[in-house]
Amino acid sequence: MNFYISPEEQAKIDKWLYEVIWPREVEKQRGTEFEGWQVTINGHVAPYTGATGGELEYCFFPTSLGTVIKVKHPSGDELDVTDYASW
Repeated sequence: MNFYISPEEQAKIDKWLYEVIWPREVEKQRGTEFEGWQVTINGHVAPYTGATGGELEYCFFPTSLGTVIKVKHPSGDELDVTDYASW
C-alpha cells in the first residue's frame, strides 16, 4: 500500500516546521557543537538533525472513510494534516 502527502498537506507541514519546530530547536542548539551544522532551507534556519536527517515520523492510519495522517517530531509535538473535509 502506498501513502502520499498532497502539496496542501506538505505546505501545512512546512509551515509547522518553519514557525514552530525549527525556531525552538535552533534555539536549543545555540552555543553547542551542533550550531555550526545548521543549514538554511527555503530561507529558514533548520536545526541539525543527524547524519540521516530523521527529524520527523509520518504516521498513516487507513480507515473506511479515508486516511488519517499525523506527523510527529521527537520532541513530542504532533501535527494532524488530515483533510477531514474531503471525507
